[in-house]
Amino acid sequence: MIRAAIKFVLLFLLLCLSDIISAQAVYITKTGKKYHADDCRYLSRSKIETTLSQAMAGGYTACSVCDPPTTVTTPRQSETPSIRRTESTQCTASTKAGNRCKRMTTNANGRCFQHQ
Repeated sequence: MIRAAIKFVLLFLLLCLSDIISAQAVYITKTGKKYHADDCRYLSRSKIETTLSQAMAGGYTACSVCDPPTTVTTPRQSETPSIRRTESTQCTASTKAGNRCKRMTTNANGRCFQHQ
């Protein structure tokens, strides 16, 4: 009887912790400075999954449209950030009219998504 009660309590704790851990998954984009919930409309072009603590350590802030979680509920606060922010630069390609492209990019080759 005691074993059954202990198993029930452990199962209950496991289910509670799984909800907390899954709620901490947030998404970032290639060029944005915000983190988003899974169903945010701003994730249509790029969607990179990360944890809330890594996103906050990388300098990302919460999206005001989808209202993702803003506090870390897991006890591990000392994670090393694995997200590196890269600076955006203006695309180096030229348009058909001969003008320089006005789009910003973080690609290593210096060209935006349209001129790759």
